[in-house]
Amino acid sequence: MNLNFFNSLEHNHSNNISNNFIDSFIKELQNYLSNCFSPDLNKTDLYTIDRFEGDNEVFAVCENRRTGKMVDIPISQVSPNAVEDDIIRYKDGIYSVDEEQNRIIGDKMKKLSEEIFKK
Repeated sequence: MNLNFFNSLEHNHSNNISNNFIDSFIKELQNYLSNCFSPDLNKTDLYTIDRFEGDNEVFAVCENRRTGKMVDIPISQVSPNAVEDDIIRYKDGIYSVDEEQNRIIGDKMKKLSEEIFKK
C-alpha cells in the first residue's frame, strides 16, 4: 500500500483519478483498521463473551468456540442485550445472542456439574 498521500495526489491531476485514489485509500484504510481490532474474527463462528473491556466498555473480549482464540469485537457490533458468558454469532450486521446455543451449552454445563457433585 502506497501511503505517500501527497506524492500520489501530486501525480494525479485529474479530479477523477484523485477521487479514485481517495476512494481506494479510504477502503484500504477501513480494511486495515477493522483487521487491527479483530484479525482472527470469522463471521461464521460462534463466540463466548468473556468480558467487556476498555474505557466505557469499548470491546467485548470473546473466545472463538471453534479455535479457542480470544478476539476483541467492537461493542458497537454486539447486540446491546448481550452479557458475559453469552454465546453470540454474526447475523444481519451484528453479533447477536444465540439463545439456542446458550440453552444447549447451559444444559451441558448443568449436567456436567451434577455428575461432578454426585461423586
